[in-house]
Amino acid sequence: MVENSSKLSAALSTSNEILNNIENDDLGFEQVLLKCLKLARLRDDFDSINWFTAELHGYDKNNELPNISINDLERYAVKSGRMTVSVDPVSKDENRNYWTASVSEIEIEIQTLLTTMESLKPPSQFTPSVNKRAFETSLMGAQSSETVVEKYQDILSNIRLKQLELSGQIKHLRSLLSKIRNGIYSYVLNINLQLRFESVTESIFQETKVEVDKKLTEICPDAIRKFIAAYNRIDSTNPEEWSQAMSSCRNVLKEFADYVFPAADQPFKKRNGEQIVVTDDKYKNRIIAFLEIELTGDKGKWMSSRLSDLETRIHSLNDLLSKGTHVGIELTDVRMCVLDTYLFIGSIISLVK
Repeated sequence: MVENSSKLSAALSTSNEILNNIENDDLGFEQVLLKCLKLARLRDDFDSINWFTAELHGYDKNNELPNISINDLERYAVKSGRMTVSVDPVSKDENRNYWTASVSEIEIEIQTLLTTMESLKPPSQFTPSVNKRAFETSLMGAQSSETVVEKYQDILSNIRLKQLELSGQIKHLRSLLSKIRNGIYSYVLNINLQLRFESVTESIFQETKVEVDKKLTEICPDAIRKFIAAYNRIDSTNPEEWSQAMSSCRNVLKEFADYVFPAADQPFKKRNGEQIVVTDDKYKNRIIAFLEIELTGDKGKWMSSRLSDLETRIHSLNDLLSKGTHVGIELTDVRMCVLDTYLFIGSIISLVK
């Protein structure tokens, strides 16, 4: 729990840094991607680790991306907005093209194009005379002013055309970089929101857990040990261990029932007149009897219904696992059952005197 809390805190801090870096544009994109790799590692998000690795190294260097399949590279390229689609006017076939350069290569290319465009200026010796007399230059020989002006205009026209071409390339590359940045920003923002929610829920759960554990240790000391045993078993991939975890949940409920409503030979009469058996093996009925005494109205009915549902799931899972029938049972089912057992007891333990 401490390790998970530490990783959550580190991931939240890292995601905040990345969002600020992208919003303020105060860090090179390559450095931002390195922070994204750290965030993905803290989240054990291996798919995103591959995505950011491809962005850092480029999509056409398979020797540097040995563990990433071509299909995954194409998927990451689409996610980053690197794919363009064109349709053949004759065959009407759809062609997909991908920009494979790394983020740093794109940034360098943009800077190179900007420098080239800045250097596109006509030489000073080409500046024409504004009068009508004969004009002579070492480059063009004797020329009239009109001829020099005409040649000068041709040069300017070619420069403008080249500038427009370079400007279009720069615009496209900046657009591509913006798409990549937006895709990564969306990923980090979603992670940040998840982490904030996890942080709040973990804090609430941890505070509640401290109170519940303290009370449970006072009234049912063995229950804590049974819960720990159940937690340890659900980390296993062996269904036999899962079955023992279910048995631990059942034993925890029985021990709790032993404390709040000890077994009795005489049936317990509920408010609606129904009589229920409260012998030693009927731990669910004994907890319901406890709720009948302590709770009134809809809340008591809801808690009793919740307990019945929990017991049914515990018995169903345990029976299937004990019989070796594991079809359709997932580890998530077992984990949720163990967690629900704890949460149910936690929700009514405040009623225990």
